[in-house]
Amino acid sequence: MQVNTLRIHISILLVILLPNYILSQDTEFNLVKKEVHIPIDLSTQRPIIALNINGKGPYKFIFDTGAGRNFIDEELSKELKLEVIGKDSIGSPGTNRQVMSNRVLVSQISITNALTSKGINMNTMPLRKMLPVDGVIGGFFFKNYLLSIDYPKSILKITQGELKKNADGVIPFSKDSRILSTEISIAGNRLEAHLDSGNSGNIDIPFSLKDKLEFVKEPIEDGIIRTSLASHKRWKATLKGDVVIGNMVYKSPEVNLIEGFEFVNLGFLFFNQSQITIDGLNNLLKIERSSSGIREPEDLAVTKVESNEYVGWYGGQVRRVFLEDGQMYLKRKEGPKIKLEPIKKDYYKMKFSMPTANELPDVRFERNSNQEITGITFVFSNGKEDFSKKD
Repeated sequence: MQVNTLRIHISILLVILLPNYILSQDTEFNLVKKEVHIPIDLSTQRPIIALNINGKGPYKFIFDTGAGRNFIDEELSKELKLEVIGKDSIGSPGTNRQVMSNRVLVSQISITNALTSKGINMNTMPLRKMLPVDGVIGGFFFKNYLLSIDYPKSILKITQGELKKNADGVIPFSKDSRILSTEISIAGNRLEAHLDSGNSGNIDIPFSLKDKLEFVKEPIEDGIIRTSLASHKRWKATLKGDVVIGNMVYKSPEVNLIEGFEFVNLGFLFFNQSQITIDGLNNLLKIERSSSGIREPEDLAVTKVESNEYVGWYGGQVRRVFLEDGQMYLKRKEGPKIKLEPIKKDYYKMKFSMPTANELPDVRFERNSNQEITGITFVFSNGKEDFSKKD
């Protein structure tokens, strides 16, 4: 939601290890079924799964293909009395700054009673202070299996098998990094890109590449991206040209230019209508449209869509108000749905299914002299208001 002050976007909160500090944390899972489907929660625009640690839980962990290590909240580590077995230097993109982190030993992890693993190393970080999660598991946590993230279906699928090297749409990813990294084309330029499921954003491009690319309009400054150890200015623009990865083509997409970044970073809004399949043993991946296709609220199989005077698009088809089974929701075009709970006539409270790091404003629907709904105003606790006209 637009406000008049400079916005702070905590888009990549989680630590990405610098190559000099990567510590092998290979994990071997016992898969008790041929194929396991793990539900994922995308309410924070990051895939969150539930897992048990040493027989306790469940706990909420982000599955982050942009993290080279596994992390657990430092307070949870203390609650579980995990053994400290060492210390590691942790780095973050766009800065040389490092912090020391305890390395702890987790005796056992289990997921949906179908996956179990023993003897896992994790590093401690104050994660609960940044996001409503208990930990992070890195992109190669399931490297011995064929893994698929199906965003529209909200499913993480794990099975035995492999991708075929020369099959349509299958591309290699780097063997030298524990972060999922591959080559893509941006307006004809071949660039290395990190595929980062822990990033809630879209297409983040190093600001240093600005003069090598063309844009529909000159990029405009649009706030700050904050990593765990640094802050970076962000500019927003629409690319004049296509982004190509495998056989997927994204025509003239919106992009972010980030000061201090060395690599392109692709996040949730880039993948949220796709299925990503990762073959960790053969260093291959495939990105394709999910069989679910693009999900608008009326397309959800479990949804009964109704109507009232609030329902419709606002702000030039930027936000939509809709009903599911009698409950009203607000949703940005490419974002998660947010429940609207009534406070009084025309006035609602926004409520996520999970706690949020930032304040959610209240919502006030505006009427004209004929008592028709003309727009929606977001009311912040500091007195600021942001109006969007009903389409």
